[in-house]
Amino acid sequence: MKKSFFKLTLIFLVVTVFIGFLPDTSSAEFHIILDEHFNRDPERNSWPWDTPGPRGTRYSWYHNVRNWNIDNPRVLQPFTECGWGWQDEIYCSRVFQNEDYPGSLWCAYRTNEGPDNPQWPDEDVYWRDMNAWAVWGPFDLREAVGGMVLFYVKIELDNVCGDSLSVVIVDEDRNLLLDGAAFRSRCGIGKTFPIRTDNWVQRYVYFDSLYVNGELTSCLGERRCWLCFVWHSDRNYIAGTGAFIDDIIVVWDDGFFDIRPMEMKFGYAVNDTLIEWMRDQPVLYDEVYFKVNYKVTGSEDYTPPFDINFLIDDEVFYTEHIDSLQGTEDSLHTAVTDTFWLAARGEHLFRWELDVPLEDEGNVEEASEENNDIERLVDVEWDPAPQFEILTPAEGINEAMLLVPYDITWAVSDSNEHDSLFTVYLYWTTDTSGWAEDHTVIFEEEPPWTMFEGRAGFATGGHTSPLTLVDTSLVGDTVFVAGFCRDNNPNNTVHSIAVGSLRVIPYNTAPVVSAKEVSDFSIRSAYPNPFNRAISIDYALPTAGLTKLSAFDLSGRKIATLIEGFVTGGSHTFSWQPSAIPGGIYLLRLETEGMVHQRKVVYIP
Repeated sequence: MKKSFFKLTLIFLVVTVFIGFLPDTSSAEFHIILDEHFNRDPERNSWPWDTPGPRGTRYSWYHNVRNWNIDNPRVLQPFTECGWGWQDEIYCSRVFQNEDYPGSLWCAYRTNEGPDNPQWPDEDVYWRDMNAWAVWGPFDLREAVGGMVLFYVKIELDNVCGDSLSVVIVDEDRNLLLDGAAFRSRCGIGKTFPIRTDNWVQRYVYFDSLYVNGELTSCLGERRCWLCFVWHSDRNYIAGTGAFIDDIIVVWDDGFFDIRPMEMKFGYAVNDTLIEWMRDQPVLYDEVYFKVNYKVTGSEDYTPPFDINFLIDDEVFYTEHIDSLQGTEDSLHTAVTDTFWLAARGEHLFRWELDVPLEDEGNVEEASEENNDIERLVDVEWDPAPQFEILTPAEGINEAMLLVPYDITWAVSDSNEHDSLFTVYLYWTTDTSGWAEDHTVIFEEEPPWTMFEGRAGFATGGHTSPLTLVDTSLVGDTVFVAGFCRDNNPNNTVHSIAVGSLRVIPYNTAPVVSAKEVSDFSIRSAYPNPFNRAISIDYALPTAGLTKLSAFDLSGRKIATLIEGFVTGGSHTFSWQPSAIPGGIYLLRLETEGMVHQRKVVYIP
């Protein structure tokens, strides 16, 4: 029988939702009867395992072995302890609800020695000349227009034997535990596995594609149905370990459509024709558009007309009328507001409603009337851009020795207390053409700018990044440093270029002393003093060498190491922006080649 589009959709859906191989989705029109993975604690959840059903009923697994018929078992009772049971040696690890207790059904776990003396798959033993049943049910399919069972199966057999596994759905309890010709003439067989599988494989059985003596039949619409796994063994010989079953999922479809939102997005206009849907959190005075992605699924072709409403604080902001949509899992639909909302300060509730329930004058009868809306509560705040400044190279021409790190110092802060993490990119160039007109030139496909420090997140304060020039062709060139910084709002991007520049000199070359360079050793100035956010420290070195600049409190305890490393001779500037220290008097100490110089500064936070 050729499978319908509905069935293919159903396979895709159930595998997606429950097995987890495909992207996550949702489908409320399919009702889950059973989702069993045999990984509960066997000591606390002993056989038969049971699952709560509707209206107080309980669905249970039963097990039995039959090697002759019984006429009319009105109440299903185990005939013997032999047969199917839970075991923990061979199991399917695709889906776990509790990884501490992996397990599966095995056709020969139970023996006639009772439940306290089971056998295990490594014994390669089952019973000859009998049908072993594992039964789950009953379940109700009176309202179903479709349905299926998915499961994983592993069969360990010699291919030459005549033993097999059958998956059976029966709708009369008198047909449970039948043997031989009676089994074939009364039981709805969904699949039979006559040979081994090399590993665990997933298979499915449709409730309307069952065969009784070769005749196609269906159990849809029946009040009481049972799912059965039946192991058939002949009387010749035992040919392996037998059959294992795991990860069983039983679902049915009521035939109704389901309209459900998948995702709500916020959009911001880039120009008259382009809206970017890249930021979830609006901020004060943003011009915000809204959209919702949604799906319509069902076993019929097209829905009746229905309305989509978007509400802000329970007031209708946008309405769209849908004439009809095809019910298919593959299509993702979108509704977008036709105008923007000017973001106002405070908490706001955004809600999309896709066809309200029938009792609220909705138009589409659905499998679930409880999943038609999606909402977000957002607190809109003022979100200023951060303050970002590249402090070194300081004013004038500074020297940077080839292959020796040169410290680029920069500072960032934000008046919004909720912004404490920033993204910073730093670049260098020998040609600043175009910078004055357009700071985004550093993003061009063939820019003169080279990024020397990758993205990094930092809290507010002053920071240092090392610049090491390795291109020998740069010797004698003048290098400029620039960059940009943003907080968690990509619209809050600020640029900065260092006021000074670097002249590249060869490695281990004595610097050429210019009019701006000095021969003394000192902290020449610290401005402003007192200071409350950042202080600019000017210092001079007579020659290049290992240098350290530190801050101490009056008790002599070191507060911070500001500079430590090789520094070229001449005048230099460093900006210090303290954080997490109390106000008071501090000493700045400059050390190099056995020389020390100190200066007192006052910090007022």
